[in-house]
Amino acid sequence: MALNFPPSPNTGDTYLCWEWDGDKWVRIPGVTLTVGDTAPDDPIIGSMWFDTDGDNLYVWDGGQWQLANAGASVGPNSPSDPNAGNIWYNTANGNTYIWDGSQWQPLTGTAASNTDPPSDPAPGTLWFDPNGGALYVYYSAGGNSSWVGTAIPCAGAGGP
Repeated sequence: MALNFPPSPNTGDTYLCWEWDGDKWVRIPGVTLTVGDTAPDDPIIGSMWFDTDGDNLYVWDGGQWQLANAGASVGPNSPSDPNAGNIWYNTANGNTYIWDGSQWQPLTGTAASNTDPPSDPAPGTLWFDPNGGALYVYYSAGGNSSWVGTAIPCAGAGGP
């Protein structure tokens, strides 16, 4: 996927997580998600690592990797002793659920990749804008609704 960088930038201009250094666009260091059996070198606070050996997600707190998915389960059968807020991905049917304290509730929503956001989205709908390389979630609360950019808008985007 190509990004459409602004024409005629000035030194220091930014676009998504890229900065013009006067000669070329340079990626601004940021939070990353690494998938593999070895933790990444030199993470910054908030960086994530999915350990493929242990099937665990960790977040770097500035001093050590902290387990982030203690409440998430993957498998064909629901966890036997869940706590409210736990998440379960059912490999038998491909659906994701959240424990509300008394039963497993399906997590619903849709995802789309298009130059225009989906019309009439439900709260929680994801939209990836391929022109800008950004991921948005549809948010609705207190009578206000809008598309909100995610914290890592260019994760996985290719370079110029």
